[in-house]
Amino acid sequence: MRTNNYQTQADLSRELFLTFDQEAVIRKLKLPHDGEYLYVRFMDVPLRVGRATGIIEGCGDGDTETPIAVYDYLCCSHENRNLSGTWVTTESVGLSFHRGLTSGGLFAQMAQYFDARPAELETACATLGGQKRAPGNVCSVLPLFDELFVWLQFWRGDDEFPAKLTLLWDQNVTQYVHYETLYYIASMMFARLKLKGLYAQ
Repeated sequence: MRTNNYQTQADLSRELFLTFDQEAVIRKLKLPHDGEYLYVRFMDVPLRVGRATGIIEGCGDGDTETPIAVYDYLCCSHENRNLSGTWVTTESVGLSFHRGLTSGGLFAQMAQYFDARPAELETACATLGGQKRAPGNVCSVLPLFDELFVWLQFWRGDDEFPAKLTLLWDQNVTQYVHYETLYYIASMMFARLKLKGLYAQ
């Protein structure tokens, strides 16, 4: 659960969403909808966005990161966005002052966590709809939104090197969400993988 600045950002993002032409958003993203809601899937979680209130239903209690990511995708994805087919590291996507935002502590922590649970990670990736790839001890392309994916690569540690966890993004990922939003997406994805792994035990 995130509070304070995260909640403020989520509230501001909801207010921004309510200023947008929702019919244009629907056409842009080809979203299912009715008179009350827009429907969007994030990872394996179906969500609905109240058209009158902007409130996102389907998130966990106290979850502020999912709304931030979803509002960013709805409001700020480009009209003419397209996937390049070229995968790049997180550091390659951002500007120089952004680099390290989605690496370091969080990634090292999750690498250590999954180093003791590689089978759980592999099962969790499959449960989230991942497609197996190489290289790595566990390697999977995971769906985020309908049009956007992330490539997870995990190597177990040994006597010489610590465990390593890397995320690769399409080179055009910032046509879909802002670079800073990748932090929220990575955090939520790791939490989802941990949860699915625990269920798999």
